[in-house]
Amino acid sequence: MEAGEHWDAVRVERRTGLLAIEHLDGQCGAVICDPWTRILYFLTTAGGTGDWDVDRTRACSSSTYVSVPALGAEGHQLHWERRPSRDLHLTDPGLLRAALANAVAHTHRTRTEPTP
Repeated sequence: MEAGEHWDAVRVERRTGLLAIEHLDGQCGAVICDPWTRILYFLTTAGGTGDWDVDRTRACSSSTYVSVPALGAEGHQLHWERRPSRDLHLTDPGLLRAALANAVAHTHRTRTEPTP
């Protein structure tokens, strides 16, 4: 399905995305999981990723296609990490940006070990 009309998506590696979901808690909308590539796609407001700049993520908007799973899809195939609900199907882009920036910083920080 083409992004950019009804929603935009933000692509991120699964490990980082799972941390962002925890950070967003009850404010996280629908998230698609591609288990083969270990990638998550967060759905957000159409046009909400126009100035996207979070490291290690990629905004998907107009002219970008995202595979959307069936609602009953299971974990070994393309599936919903978080299913869309009536009350919350898109994550606010500002909240998503903050959650992903925090998760990227946490999962990709470099550690400096003291030298003996």
